[in-house]
Amino acid sequence: MTTIHILDNLEPFLNSVGRIYEVGGGIITVLAILWILNFVAGLIRNTYAAGHSLGKFYRTYLHRYLKTIVVALLSVITKKVSNSSDSTKETIKA
Repeated sequence: MTTIHILDNLEPFLNSVGRIYEVGGGIITVLAILWILNFVAGLIRNTYAAGHSLGKFYRTYLHRYLKTIVVALLSVITKKVSNSSDSTKETIKA
């Protein structure tokens, strides 16, 4: 028996191994995609939970104080802007 005859006899076996390899590669690809989707879903869930907790903390303990500070700063800024625009109008009239 020569090597060509051995290769001819191995051809069905090699075809079967090739099909198994192809199916295995497809299964691994599908599993990798599902794992990535699960990972992204976990990241979204954890990000939402962290944001919800931080938002609750902010609203409960910090919002009251920061709101008054921001309103005071905005009123000072708007007064400065209105004063500077009034002085500009007066110089134009003169």
